[in-house]
Amino acid sequence: MGQRIAILGLGRMGSALASTLLQHGNEVTVWNRTESKTAPLVAAGASKASDPAAAVADSGIVIVCVGNYDDANQILSICGDLPGKTLIQLTTGTVAEAEAMQAWVEGKGGLYLDGVIIAYPSGIGNEETLLVVAGSEAAWAESEQIIRWLGGASIFAGGNLAAPIALESAMVGPSLMAVMGMIQGAYVLEKAGLDVGAYAQMMPAAAPLLTESLRRQANAIATDNYSGTEASLGTWAAALNHNSDAFGEHGGVDLVQPIRDLLNEAVAAGYGDEEIAAAIKVLRRSG
Repeated sequence: MGQRIAILGLGRMGSALASTLLQHGNEVTVWNRTESKTAPLVAAGASKASDPAAAVADSGIVIVCVGNYDDANQILSICGDLPGKTLIQLTTGTVAEAEAMQAWVEGKGGLYLDGVIIAYPSGIGNEETLLVVAGSEAAWAESEQIIRWLGGASIFAGGNLAAPIALESAMVGPSLMAVMGMIQGAYVLEKAGLDVGAYAQMMPAAAPLLTESLRRQANAIATDNYSGTEASLGTWAAALNHNSDAFGEHGGVDLVQPIRDLLNEAVAAGYGDEEIAAAIKVLRRSG
């Protein structure tokens, strides 16, 4: 059975959220500062609100997906009280901003969830797509089906509002570093006169190994057990030092320098025979 849902913010992600919820038979009201962005969704069956207050008043669930919390606060400032309403904040921000928003919503009688989307807009609605939300258990109970329509792998992380932000950082960081490492690798290949297209074709074969390596290192940290390695931290450090020295003449290897420094520091600290995940001991010591 569909629900009455408001979507505030119709960038690529907000539009994907609204489109997916329409496909599941919900009554969706949309609002965006640039009114023209509402047209495709209205054509698909959404209702257009004259302002955010009207969108909120007409809905039981309110999803905010805008650029930052300053924008979200400004948009919501004209809204009245929120009894019986659940606000789901999917705007990037800090823990302090999330806590302030939660206090504001609860002060107006509403329920609050803060969350992050670990996906591109094209992934919204897929079974493997992950949203991580935290906040009120009552809000999760009210909106779980909606969130799972948006991402089938979505989870509720409890009442700790730091959880979604920390998990996003923990998951996006490795992905971004892998992409940047690939870009640097492509540059080195270009400088060496090699075919980057062949490099691209190798990626699918390397992906399972990368996934397994990430899982293995995360488990090592979770269990605080860095023994039994097939490729020690010292081996990784030596390989990175060698590659950086060998290809430094081509330029473009500066991105790995902080990693090189961290691994060398870990070797100097006596962790060279352990899993590469043991580098976290250096981070813990410096933090």
